[in-house]
Amino acid sequence: YDEANGYFLLGLKKREIKNSKKEISQSCNSLGNFYINIGQYSNAKEYFLRAYSLANEIKNPLNLKDAAKGLFAIYEKEGNYKKSLGYHKLFKQLSDTLFNDDIIKKFAVYEVSKEFEKEKERQELEKQKQEALYNAEIKRQAIVRNSFIIGFILMFSLVFFIFRSYRIKQKSNR
Repeated sequence: YDEANGYFLLGLKKREIKNSKKEISQSCNSLGNFYINIGQYSNAKEYFLRAYSLANEIKNPLNLKDAAKGLFAIYEKEGNYKKSLGYHKLFKQLSDTLFNDDIIKKFAVYEVSKEFEKEKERQELEKQKQEALYNAEIKRQAIVRNSFIIGFILMFSLVFFIFRSYRIKQKSNR
């Protein structure tokens, strides 16, 4: 436990050097949970109060929720049920708010993905329509070309037979 405590404290010091209140609040919550697990409630209370204060100052509901949960557990163990109940209510309120925010975000992502799928499907249908029009145009051009070729062959054949008949008639007239 001493080694883990050292790492937690080292992490806290590094975050204090960076002066990141959010990260300091997270470290304090981690230390508070560590001290609760080893039964050092006074140390845990100190770190949870610090985390609560910082999280409240920077308006970070996630860290505030974690600190309120820790303070609820500590005050309950101390027998201070009035404070315990207050922090429990705050914890539940923040949990519900974060849960609802998460649901709203997931729903928004779902809506956007549905719109994206609809747009993708619309584009695919448009592409298929364009391909069908292109294929129809190719077929039409092939029919025109083939009709022209057949017409030319028929016309050439007619000219050939007329010319041949003319030659035969000329030979027979001589």
